[in-house]
Formats: sequence, C-alpha cells, structure tokens
Amino acid sequence: MRKIVIIGSIFFAGLCILFYNYVVRDNQRLYEKVKSDFSNRYPDFEFIDCSVGEGDMAVAYVHVRFKKSQKDKIQEEIWQYWDTKSGWLIRDKYLQLNKDKNDNK
Repeated sequence: MRKIVIIGSIFFAGLCILFYNYVVRDNQRLYEKVKSDFSNRYPDFEFIDCSVGEGDMAVAYVHVRFKKSQKDKIQEEIWQYWDTKSGWLIRDKYLQLNKDKNDNK
C-alpha cells in the first residue's frame, strides 16, 4: 500500500509539473502579448482582462475586455492568436507573415 501511495504521489507531481510548463507558462506569454498588442491598438483605453476561450493546438481565441473611461461599460472583442515557433502572433501579423513568405517564393 505504501508503494502505491509513493508512486501515485510521484505521478501526480509529474502531471502538475507538465501542466505548469505547457499550459500555465504558455498562457502567461500569451497574456503578456495580448496586453502589449492592446496598448498598441488602443492606447487611450483601459485594459481590464483577457481570457482564452475556444482554441486548439495552433490557434487561440482570446476574449479581451476593456473600457474607454471609468464611466463607460466594459466592452469585449475576440482576437485570434496563432502559436508559432517565435511566439504568439495576432491574426493580422500571422497572415502578413505568411503572405510575405508566399510572395518570396
């Protein structure tokens, strides 16, 4: 019984480490990228929050919440991000990058 508890604990700790490395850290990078893209796109607006909604292994749909001033209602937009070798890219930049690659061929 004691061996089962030890093996189970090691297995659970390994799963937690994998989850942190592949989900939590990757979402932190995406979150920082969204905040950066938001400040470039809407410099006069207040960023509230963002969360990943739908997605798969290559694309994430990020729900971005913001408002213009303290009196305004919170607005939401959904931005599409692509996971590339160099990091997360917003849809417009990803499409431009692929267009440039195809034009160079």
